[in-house]
Amino acid sequence: MKAYTSKIKISGTRLPQENPLPMFRSAQKDQKVENDGTLRPEELEKLGIDTGFRVLPYCMQDRYDTKRKMREYQTVVLENEILRAEFLPELGGRLYSLYDKSTGKELLFKNPVFQPANLAIRNAWFSGGIEWNIAQTGHTYTTCSPVYFARVKDLWGMDFLRMYDYERTRGIFWQIDFHLPAGSHVIYACVRIMNDHRHAVPMYWWTNTAIREEKWVRIFSGTKEVIYVKPASLEKENAPHGFGHGQMPCLPTMPETDVSYPLNSEYTNEYFFQNGKEEPCPWEAAAYDDGWMFLERSTQPLRIRKMFCWGKHRGGRHWLDFLSEPGQGNYVEIQAGLCPTQLHGLQMPGNSEIIFTQAFGSSTAEAGDVCGTDWETARDCVYAQVCRTIPEERLLSMHEQFVQESMLPVRQLLACGSGWGYLEQERRKKNIERPVPEWLYFPAEAMGEEERKWYQLLEDGVMPKAQAENSLRSWMTDTAWEPYLREAARRAPDHPEVLIRLGVLLYENGREAEAVQLWERSLQIKESAMAYRNLAWHRKAAGQTGEAVQILSKAVRCEDGMKDPAYAQEYLALLSECGEYEQMWNYFRDIPKELSGNQRIIITVCPAALALGEYEFLEWAFAYPFSVIREGENQMCEVWFQYQARLELGADYTSQEYEECLRRIKREKIPPRNIDFRLVS
Repeated sequence: MKAYTSKIKISGTRLPQENPLPMFRSAQKDQKVENDGTLRPEELEKLGIDTGFRVLPYCMQDRYDTKRKMREYQTVVLENEILRAEFLPELGGRLYSLYDKSTGKELLFKNPVFQPANLAIRNAWFSGGIEWNIAQTGHTYTTCSPVYFARVKDLWGMDFLRMYDYERTRGIFWQIDFHLPAGSHVIYACVRIMNDHRHAVPMYWWTNTAIREEKWVRIFSGTKEVIYVKPASLEKENAPHGFGHGQMPCLPTMPETDVSYPLNSEYTNEYFFQNGKEEPCPWEAAAYDDGWMFLERSTQPLRIRKMFCWGKHRGGRHWLDFLSEPGQGNYVEIQAGLCPTQLHGLQMPGNSEIIFTQAFGSSTAEAGDVCGTDWETARDCVYAQVCRTIPEERLLSMHEQFVQESMLPVRQLLACGSGWGYLEQERRKKNIERPVPEWLYFPAEAMGEEERKWYQLLEDGVMPKAQAENSLRSWMTDTAWEPYLREAARRAPDHPEVLIRLGVLLYENGREAEAVQLWERSLQIKESAMAYRNLAWHRKAAGQTGEAVQILSKAVRCEDGMKDPAYAQEYLALLSECGEYEQMWNYFRDIPKELSGNQRIIITVCPAALALGEYEFLEWAFAYPFSVIREGENQMCEVWFQYQARLELGADYTSQEYEECLRRIKREKIPPRNIDFRLVS
């Protein structure tokens, strides 16, 4: 087993950039989740708890495009004589490729391109490989950010890989130790999540594995009991998720269809296998019609498994092509998590750890044993291969060994993450708190420009003043930083940036009134688009939309507000919410091209163009190659349908005639493919 660095060269875009505006958490920390009354009592527990949107102190990564060219991306490789695992440290540590040298077969869906899309908590996400999602519902905060990789020596002096980082919303540390023993056809990932606070924190973990989608690929796990997701109608596609309990292979959503074959799905589909807590080593597998199968197995408490597919409808096929190259991006995901669904909450007690080991490999059976037979007979065949390839006894014994080795020291850093872990390490030292786990290494060199600002605050009690506009690009929400910001404000009372940062920290922690006072105080020192924008956010959250519009109009007139498209986009979205279409269009028409060409701004202004009859603009927008349309976002399709209805009816029609025409058009007409990202169509 050896670990080393390398590079890949593929067609791709630049790495996503950050939007500086703080996106405050949802006022509702829990979500209301619909169900059809069939969920079992234990499946209703903690449904929707702690699943409300939260992203701070991270910023959104919504700045990317579709301009691909051949680019180099850093990789970290772990291999033995049979398997070669290649990770992307700049992109969340994604296991990009798992290649079997003995057979010449790629075990995962290996995307030939890097193309971000609006699918993650922070927006940017890409398809392929195995991703590791922690802390918050959704594709994780570091999906498109760097994480740490280091070489470690095991108890016998052999190399293994450690991936790790500091998670800022929960203030916890996590690591994954990857082992590939000599002669092994299986790679192991030992996950360790550490909450060393005295208080409990919400927790989330899902491992998402993308495997090739082929016509007869079939998904299995250790139980036939599943929670399925009810499909939404086109009109209600953005409604809350609805769940039901069913049994494989035919579910109430498609009662005459074997849904273990993902390509039988008429819509974007997912279901969760409810493996029991008594099962020592839960598993999931994808079997192909030639008998080859991809296998995954774990120790407890990682017991739930999931199938996700985009479905065979037009919108799903477009997503697969958009995230890759046409015809080359087809994949299905098999996933593993700690809770019954991804909308169930989990509390991690203070001073506790969550540790489990996953194993990934492949096997082969007789082709006719897994496809074309009934689901339970095929599952028994697959399970026999799981037991042969990843025996329970070996997985459990390997897990015990890996847990011992998970506290061995780092020998060599192979890839560097952000500097926030180092900053937390130094803060704890200064405050004589529990130290960062000694087997995790966070060097000072990892600090970038933003981290160094906070380091100066920590060391000197002052926050450096802005050298240019738009310098507010990092935030803290851990209340441990409140005393430092207050001291900096005391030392430099004319420093508006400190007041704005302190206000963001307080607002995210539910102390809105104090935050508002700080932002208002900062404006007495100097006008700032950021302060106006945050005050507008507060007014909107309080239901005072008209006042929010007035305040945000001041933000977009500030010098810094005219330089960043994020302010214009929020202003236009707020005007749209108020139905102020003429004001929207006039503002859009007058802003510089570097702002009006922003994709989110184009999407936001389309309803105004429709209302005002700006059809030439609409025709142009309908042909635009958008890269930022959100999963489940149908605004462009809806505007297109309404536009077609207006064209057909002309100038003189009743509301009833319009509604009837619109319903018929939605049944009969298909939107342009470049805007059709619907999950049901």
